[in-house]
Amino acid sequence: MRTAVLTPWPPQASGIADYAYTLLSGLASRMRGLEVITTCSRPKPLGNLPVHTVSSGRAPDLSGYDTLVFHLGNHAVYHGWMIDLLSVYGGVVHLHDLVLQHMVSDWCEHTHNQQYYLDLLSRWYGRHVSHAFRHLLHDRGVYPWETELALCYPLCEEVLRHAHACIVHSGYVKQRIKAVFPDMPVYRVDHMFDIAPAAAKPVNPDMIKLGIFGGVQPNRHVDAVLRSLARLPKHGNWQLNIAGTVGSQCRNIFSLVKELGLDKQVRFHGRLPLAEFMALMADMDLCLALRHPTMGETSGVAVRCLQLGVPLVVNATGWYAELPAFIPKVPVTQLEDHLSLTLAAFLSRPQELDQLKITCRQYALSHDFATMVACYQDLLTQCDVPHLVTGNSLVRRLKAVVADLELTGRHAAPLLNGLMARIHNALA
Repeated sequence: MRTAVLTPWPPQASGIADYAYTLLSGLASRMRGLEVITTCSRPKPLGNLPVHTVSSGRAPDLSGYDTLVFHLGNHAVYHGWMIDLLSVYGGVVHLHDLVLQHMVSDWCEHTHNQQYYLDLLSRWYGRHVSHAFRHLLHDRGVYPWETELALCYPLCEEVLRHAHACIVHSGYVKQRIKAVFPDMPVYRVDHMFDIAPAAAKPVNPDMIKLGIFGGVQPNRHVDAVLRSLARLPKHGNWQLNIAGTVGSQCRNIFSLVKELGLDKQVRFHGRLPLAEFMALMADMDLCLALRHPTMGETSGVAVRCLQLGVPLVVNATGWYAELPAFIPKVPVTQLEDHLSLTLAAFLSRPQELDQLKITCRQYALSHDFATMVACYQDLLTQCDVPHLVTGNSLVRRLKAVVADLELTGRHAAPLLNGLMARIHNALA
């Protein structure tokens, strides 16, 4: 059986690319006929695994594969090229981001126009939503996909309607998908990397190492972390390490550090090679992986912390709220107040942080990458359905076409059901 995995791929600057590379490094030794299809121009080799580069402007012929797996996220460049292929062939969608607003809006601009984007909003959520988004775009100059509205109206539905099955990383996303597509098989699998727990070492109460990892963006609330630390008594027993590119919207973070008098305790490392990034993370006593609003994604940074056995603080929202009970979770409201209390407790009572490190390491030791890979292989077996234009796939494609026609009225449902039944019987 030939299985094609459509995905971004290293060295593309994508967390999903890194995840796919790690996942397939585990699957390649267990599955025959596995191949990768990507738009990466110089893909990183992975043993003998075939990796095919395709042009985003030219559709490849996928008819020779038995199963197609689409790793989909919200990045227009890395994932937008997959939308038309999914609509033609169907397949299994591994959904990394619930919100696909940015990707779908960009796809609409390139293949149709902005009105088509607004029409999709109207189809899935009603004309009142489409009108509200039009107002934001045209009258206020606001991109709706950069606001919290995107989580309410994710537009993943337009992509998932072509899928035979879906793989997700959280119960939250699974629940959202099943609410729209109750008959679609949706499987949850843990997001994991091939990482061994870090060596155990106690907290140094005279210098507690704090870390923030990943790109600095507004929804990571690095400014709130800095203000929370500045509100604490001047113990001087901590150092904050920030490893990641500072986004253009957060350039004031450098001056904020000086304004708060923290320049001797905050160190910016910039974007690090993965090995250095991981070594620095493993050396931390506590990481802060805040994110709000969340777009329904899982966090590669948080997952790496968990697998290393490094304690972390997260927001009580989305996938983060599903993390083990021993992980401190701060509300998204009055964030600085709650964060100050949490940090003060750990900095003033380092023995509690020591105990949390022991608990986190025990958790890391009990979660094995190989077990997750075996589970993923089983899921692909369960998702093994024909993707070519035959059988149930034809029925699904025709349903999509009928949905495009937006049939309404009391005769529409019987007409559609009768048509589907006759086609299904003819193909049986």
